[in-house]
Amino acid sequence: MDARGESAALGGLGAVALLAALPVALGAVGSPPEVGVTFRAPTPYEVVTGGPAGEVAVRPPDLLDALDRRGELEGTGPGIWLRSWRVTYGRQWEKEVTLPVVVGPLRDAAREPSCGYVVRASAGLFDPDVGAPAVRAVVEHAVRERWGALKAEARREGMDLEPVVAVPFSMRLTEGGVTASLRVVMADGAALDLEAQFGLLVQAGRLAVFVRSTRTQPNERLVELAHEAGLLGTPFRAFILGVTLGVAAPLLAAAGEGELRGRVRDAAEEMAEAVATKISAALGHLESLRSPLPGRPDDEIRITFQDQPLVTPRAVELRPCISVNIAPTGSVDVRIPGPPLVASPPPSLPPLADPAAPTIEVAASTHGLNQALYAAWQAGALRKLGEQLLSSSSENALVEKLAFDVTGVEPRLPPVVTGAGRRPGSLTLAAADLRLGTWDGGHGARDVVGHARVAVTVDAADEKLVLSGEVEDVRANCVERVGSAEWSLTPCLGDLVPVVRLELEGSPKSGSFDAGEWFRLLREASFGGARLDADQLRAEVREGGIYGRVRVRLEPRDPP
Repeated sequence: MDARGESAALGGLGAVALLAALPVALGAVGSPPEVGVTFRAPTPYEVVTGGPAGEVAVRPPDLLDALDRRGELEGTGPGIWLRSWRVTYGRQWEKEVTLPVVVGPLRDAAREPSCGYVVRASAGLFDPDVGAPAVRAVVEHAVRERWGALKAEARREGMDLEPVVAVPFSMRLTEGGVTASLRVVMADGAALDLEAQFGLLVQAGRLAVFVRSTRTQPNERLVELAHEAGLLGTPFRAFILGVTLGVAAPLLAAAGEGELRGRVRDAAEEMAEAVATKISAALGHLESLRSPLPGRPDDEIRITFQDQPLVTPRAVELRPCISVNIAPTGSVDVRIPGPPLVASPPPSLPPLADPAAPTIEVAASTHGLNQALYAAWQAGALRKLGEQLLSSSSENALVEKLAFDVTGVEPRLPPVVTGAGRRPGSLTLAAADLRLGTWDGGHGARDVVGHARVAVTVDAADEKLVLSGEVEDVRANCVERVGSAEWSLTPCLGDLVPVVRLELEGSPKSGSFDAGEWFRLLREASFGGARLDADQLRAEVREGGIYGRVRVRLEPRDPP
């Protein structure tokens, strides 16, 4: 599952709902007295990280007693909440203005990581017969590729090696780690068994691999060959042990069979330590990743770990902490360095149904989702999504009927998931201060802005992540700057909003992200001579967050 695509689709649902909700004949209704609000702020919204919301001036004053919404903050705790002033006429028409308020504390997205994620890889993903056939192919290919050099080296020591006829390899999860076993079998029956148990732990926030134990066992035929060549008691080079690392490990002056076995064991331990060091170094690259988005070389994603991995014979479970440093597109309010710290339960995975199936599962909590939404907003991905929505044929027909100049969908605030929705299996998404265009009602051009609360559900079908949003509330008004740090809200669109709300009830809007395109990119990519196949995507809302599962298989790209 792609966080960028998921975030953009989530953020766009509010924009879709607002566009669908705008009236097609603005100004057709009579104009009862308007309520207006003036307030002082550097932006057309408030940011409150402590203390009460700011003061406003309501006009005309004689409407104050008639207001059925009086500017109270419509929510508690961190999030994006609305303050509205509304007067309703005949239960049908209304004049309303709305001021969005960002309530902290806020997370600094670049400096404070979010640990709202959990990842689980099943045991089947580590099985060369099921999820990792490429690993077996790579190991066998390495053995056969090195065999010519090893034969020459052994010949200098007085031993003639037969060709390799089989390289059985297995890998499995065990309690606390991974066990890898390799057997090299030659045509004359000589063979050497190697087994290493690796553990996984977190050190200074980074994943590291360490060697728990090793075991080596040359078979009787290999010992006989050593006797026949007169190598016991003379300098001997462990030709087999160099297969994985591409070097040969020396065994010096073996005085007898017992010492020979001991030297082989020591060399195997050194080899396993070197393998663990290499894997740890590769995992260390997670600490700083560049953005996968084209044209954004300065974006950085940092992944660290606080909790120790949970490794069982059934699965590996990791809880990464992610910080995102996005080079902003356009101007971003420095007062909003990250998303509000909305109360969030920890990310939750369902019970593992089939550990033998090669799957990767990911769960993101409300914290994780809001971090992804903030990054997409900061990178300009939500603005681009709005442009795509407006360019679609169905939305074009609507835009042509609107009585104001639609310039796009510009979210001036990051959308925020405020928690589980009122409907089972949904999340509540707040989208506020969406700039939709300009309107001139005879008093000069003003920005048209909209605000929505959407119940979002998530599903997957045909390699597509499908997000559906049902509007629970929609509001719209105009805003204009009337001073260096002063704004005026006017209800230019208020008359028909109640009608629109009725029309939208029970009519969810859907958007989809084509995960199949990312699957195709993965198949085309190379991972050390292997390719990653992914399919059978599943997604759902789970306990205030999103859960996804995909079946994966590491296949050899080319035959060994």
